Amino acid sequence: MSAGSDEERIALDTILSALAQLPSVPSSSPDNMKEGSTTALSAKHDNSRDTQPHNVSSNFPFLGHLQETFSIHDGQFKEGTHYFVDEKIGSGAFGECYKAYTSDGSFIFCFKKTKFKQNELLALYLAKKESIETIVDFRGAKVENGNVVIFMELMKEGTLKNHIVQQKKKLPAGTWPVVAEERSLVFVRDVVTALDFLNSKGLFHGDIKGDNVLLYEGGSRLKLADFGSAGDIQVNKCAHAVNYFRT
Repeated sequence: MSAGSDEERIALDTILSALAQLPSVPSSSPDNMKEGSTTALSAKHDNSRDTQPHNVSSNFPFLGHLQETFSIHDGQFKEGTHYFVDEKIGSGAFGECYKAYTSDGSFIFCFKKTKFKQNELLALYLAKKESIETIVDFRGAKVENGNVVIFMELMKEGTLKNHIVQQKKKLPAGTWPVVAEERSLVFVRDVVTALDFLNSKGLFHGDIKGDNVLLYEGGSRLKLADFGSAGDIQVNKCAHAVNYFRT
């Protein structure tokens, strides 16, 4: 690995160490388990986890382990039978997202229809496997004919971009900061923690922006989402990885 990549790794670790000392912003409205995650996930940065980059050029070995909350293998968990679409909640260059609920009405969730991209599913699956709470919770996926339906938790509090837009409308013109400094630092910590996890697995996000960062816990915390641009960091292509700041 190049000296530049080593320096970047040290810089990221320094940021994480500093942010780890910040106090957590108290939640004013905990996630509803029906509309959020099925389990309470740890917020701690686990230094003991496996940090070996995964071989993302292999023949999708993780696809055999995708079943999480739903029974989704071999065309099971069919739209119109096992779940129903409520409304479209977003769209972009990489696909469309919908709010949906199970046929018995017991569970509300989100799903994304898009082209199959191995790194997108790999990032979500690995984060689910290691209970990374700063990455949107993965429920499972159906892959068919080059397309994929990705099932995820519903992040009902919206994006960071929309939050900032709404805050600006509430505040007098010229007010700064729009988001309090203490909360901004917590937001930075959440995003950097998610990026650090991806980097430890040999992946980068590739599209960090307000639309791809989602609020939870009453708007006090963030989760990283939309991994359609995710790529793998290769040792022989460190220069390109640095251009992304390994995001």
